[in-house]
Order: sequence, then structure tokens, then C-alpha cells
Amino acid sequence: MIKFEEDDDESYKGRTLKNASADVTIAFAYDFTTYGEVLTKNYTLEQNNLYIPVSISVFSDRANYHNEIKKVVSLIDGLGKDVISLNIAGNGIYTLKLSFIQEQSMSDYLIYSFLKEMINMLQTKISLIRTGGQSGADESGAKAGMKLKLPVLVLGPKKWRFRDINNQEFFDEKLFKERFIINER
Repeated sequence: MIKFEEDDDESYKGRTLKNASADVTIAFAYDFTTYGEVLTKNYTLEQNNLYIPVSISVFSDRANYHNEIKKVVSLIDGLGKDVISLNIAGNGIYTLKLSFIQEQSMSDYLIYSFLKEMINMLQTKISLIRTGGQSGADESGAKAGMKLKLPVLVLGPKKWRFRDINNQEFFDEKLFKERFIINER
């Protein structure tokens, strides 16, 4: 089940602050120095929530991939909570474009596989997956949550602002939402 909400702030800051209120934020990124990544980390830590960076490079190294999942599981289970909300954040597809193609499900498949394995190992239950609805990691996290039969909340900026692989901005509710249609193969 997916639910869409439109933030009252047209900038990316408002919905980033609200999504960072989740108990845990996992940021999948190639570049953790972008404005959005720094903002996500700062907002998460300011709210005393757990921030876990996962480098996209881990997907090309199977040994480190499994170790990274175990590390994430240990950090989440280490909170000592029975149930958590999870924010999936990270680089937009325009930042990941050298390595990933959203439209061909590369980003979608890799983040889904990571989250599926992580959830299967967790003692802690996930009550909700949140994202900001941007292309790249956010979009992949929402799609993964739906495939994993978890409730998903996509909180997008006012006027449904988002960027595509060419970093072109759109303000279009229909285009924003239709990106989250998943094909069960």
C-alpha cells in the first residue's frame, strides 16, 4: 500500500525534515556531499534518529555487500525497539546516472534486494517506509516497500516537484505518482 502526501513547502527542505523524523534513515548514495545528502543527515541527527549511510559501491562487491547488510541490521536491532519507521533517502538518479538506470530497474532491483535481505535478518519490525519521492534512491525505496508488502508514505514537495535523470525539474502530480507503478515479474 502506498500513500502520497504533498508537503506545504515547495523546496526539498520541508519534506526532508519530516521524513528524517523516522526512527531510522538509510541513505543510499554515491556522493554523500550533495546538498540533499548533507541536509538529510543533519536533519536526522538533529532529531536524535539513526542515520545509516550505505555507499552505492557496496553493490559491486558481494563480500562487502553482505557485511554492509549485517552492519545495518546490527545498528537497527541495537536500538532495542520492537518496531521502527524507516526513511529511505539518497542520491537522485541524476547523480547516480553513471552507474544506474532507474527506468531499467537497476536502481530499483539493487535497493529492493538489499532491503529484502536486511528485513529478513532484522529482529525489529518495520511499520512504515517513508521517502521524499525523488528519482533514484527515494523512488527505489518506495517501490521496494510496496514489493515487500510494507506501508509506504511518499511525502513530496508542494506541487509534486521532482527531477529526472537529466536533472530537469518537473512540477506535475501525475508524472510524480506514475513513477511508482511497479511491475511484478
